[in-house]
Amino acid sequence: MNSFLVFLWILSCALILCQWFVLLSVRRYLLAAPTEIGRRHAYSLLILLGVINVGGVFLSMDSRWLPMAPFYKKVAAVSFFSYLGFALVMALYFGLMRLVEATRDLFQRTDRSSVSVAQVGRLAVDERGCLARASAPQYSSNPVSHEENDLRTHAKEGAERTQRNRDSEGTPTCAGDITHGVLGRRTVLKIAAAGGLLAGTAMLGEGIVEAYQEPVTEEWDFEHPMLGGLTRPLTIVHATDFHFGMFLDADDLAHLVERLNRIEGDALVLTGDIYHSPLTPIEKSVPILQRLRQRRVGNFAVLGNHEFYAGVARSLAALEESQIKVLRNEWYTYAEGRTLLHIGGIDDPVKNWLTGASFPKFAYLMKIVPREPGFRLLLSHRPTILPEASKAQIDLVLSGHTHGGQIILPSFSRRRGVSVARLISPFTHGWYRVGNARMYLNRGVGLTFVPWRINCPPEIAVFRLQNGNTVA
Repeated sequence: MNSFLVFLWILSCALILCQWFVLLSVRRYLLAAPTEIGRRHAYSLLILLGVINVGGVFLSMDSRWLPMAPFYKKVAAVSFFSYLGFALVMALYFGLMRLVEATRDLFQRTDRSSVSVAQVGRLAVDERGCLARASAPQYSSNPVSHEENDLRTHAKEGAERTQRNRDSEGTPTCAGDITHGVLGRRTVLKIAAAGGLLAGTAMLGEGIVEAYQEPVTEEWDFEHPMLGGLTRPLTIVHATDFHFGMFLDADDLAHLVERLNRIEGDALVLTGDIYHSPLTPIEKSVPILQRLRQRRVGNFAVLGNHEFYAGVARSLAALEESQIKVLRNEWYTYAEGRTLLHIGGIDDPVKNWLTGASFPKFAYLMKIVPREPGFRLLLSHRPTILPEASKAQIDLVLSGHTHGGQIILPSFSRRRGVSVARLISPFTHGWYRVGNARMYLNRGVGLTFVPWRINCPPEIAVFRLQNGNTVA
């Protein structure tokens, strides 16, 4: 928990700096402000950004600070965290613009340094301060007056001033520099900045729309020789990562329960992060989750890292009151025909939630595994358990935690695309295999950090377990 709070503190400071950088970039590229912001104004703006961010967090997450209807609280949360996401995206974009600009300037300086002294000596300054090819030198025996020296000095200064303006603005000032149809540097930068802001706004809108669309049902036939005794396929419905209390309110949860109830299945499994934070009104979820239909095999859940943040005792109480069996480092066996289905559940280790792959309770879980041969299904919130599960002869792992990254970029070389979650995890979404163990990593239903999904729609997975020698 302490490491999570430290992470949030660092992230908050980084986001404030991102907002500051975006403001400076808009001022530079779109408003063409000629001077830098003074230190006093800079400190004032940074303090103002800090106040706005703290206020936004409390308004979005703590209903006691400013009581409001759940719908308006969700609107406030979506608006504020979308603003933060937009600031982060634009900071990356403007950072790229600065990098391109700096690279161009470096090449220009390199080109200028290659001009020989002899070539420079053959250049003169015209009356407008523009550099032009000098005519043959004219020698005069008459001494140069002070007035002529002053004129030459002013002409030279004018040329230097003009060149500096051209470097910074990209505006042609001499007849020889004007190329019809070619925009000046400042105009190009202004267009690029405006285009980036428009694209970022479009990304924000698309992300919110996709995040709140109806969950996609992904259906899979899973065949395995250990299921040979089944008289008919067993259907497992898998949902994960609701994050109730943040971007998903009571109405959203009720709609999700109705959607799950419409899906036929022998068992429902929830792989953690049902709740979001200590500020989540967990008790409001109970009458809604109690409406989940009871399945033939049962309704099961395991604890994710956010159940521990929200309070493990009250999370457990709410889930058990909702008639959902929570598997805490234990097994449940169901007999179907001549097949035994062993369903195991393990607590999230909580520590090092970002990249951790250590599961201290897994050794104990495998010590108490049922001795009777059967199909082993492991429910784990965190997907990095797969290598250990493979060594322990687990047949199938169902997992969550990553949300698929919420943003998946298209890729020609990767069938699953490039997920943002790849920055922290080797497993992002979809099917994986290590040895004889398979894992399905669900994209989840809810949201965290930013209320966006792009090319990564919310998901409910359905698995039909049946006899066979091939695996999906």
